[in-house]
Amino acid sequence: STNGSTWTEAGTNSLWAGLDRHASVVYDGKMWTLGGDNGASIFKRAYYSTDGITWTQAGSEAMLETVYLLSALVYDGKMWAIGGNTGGNGTAKISYSTNGSTWTEAGSNSLPLANTSHTSLVYDGRMWMIGGYYGASGVYYSLPAIQGGLVVQNQSGTERFRITAAGNV
Repeated sequence: STNGSTWTEAGTNSLWAGLDRHASVVYDGKMWTLGGDNGASIFKRAYYSTDGITWTQAGSEAMLETVYLLSALVYDGKMWAIGGNTGGNGTAKISYSTNGSTWTEAGSNSLPLANTSHTSLVYDGRMWMIGGYYGASGVYYSLPAIQGGLVVQNQSGTERFRITAAGNV
């Protein structure tokens, strides 16, 4: 849509047949989808498109682990995959890529807690992770060593998950 009120389907593609709970970013002039599941299998695939119609898999099983309910963002010239669910368990891993087919873990268990169903954004020169499941319902930001730093902890004890946020550099 260019005006927010009229939308056109970009086309149908077998990639989207049942793909659920993936993360999406725009990076290097391409739209990307990362991870996700189809109800029967969890994926560690990354796909990209320049037109939203034709999608290409970036390498075979490119990501470091099968994951869904993750978040993703672009920061410091890289795509970042943050947390997620690996099939019953949340993960504390953060990984990054500059090409979608090769991913690098940003330190062992970079998040302070395993987290899933959260949102992430870039704001004020930092990566932020907000809400989540598995007890990580606070607001966290990245430190120079890509370690999670607790800024605010949700005092109500209620998990805040499946939320969204937007930010910019």
